[in-house]
Amino acid sequence: TPADLSDEIVEKLHYFTRAIYRACRCRGLARVDFIITPEGTPYMIEINAIPGMSAGSIVPKQIKAAGMTMTEVLNLIIDNTL
Repeated sequence: TPADLSDEIVEKLHYFTRAIYRACRCRGLARVDFIITPEGTPYMIEINAIPGMSAGSIVPKQIKAAGMTMTEVLNLIIDNTL
């Protein structure tokens, strides 16, 4: 985290992830996993609506890579929920 991907693939993944999240009516944190073919075609393999949150899990690593703290993210979730 973050994955070594081209800007074009990252843009596609962001688009697909938002669409999947909305279509599944997710709330709060969810993790959408993809595989990407050598040609650059992404395929969703699963959505995890209750992702791991331990120090070794992917989501906390992604939060840190995004320059945020867990407290900031949880506060955003609470604020958006209220």
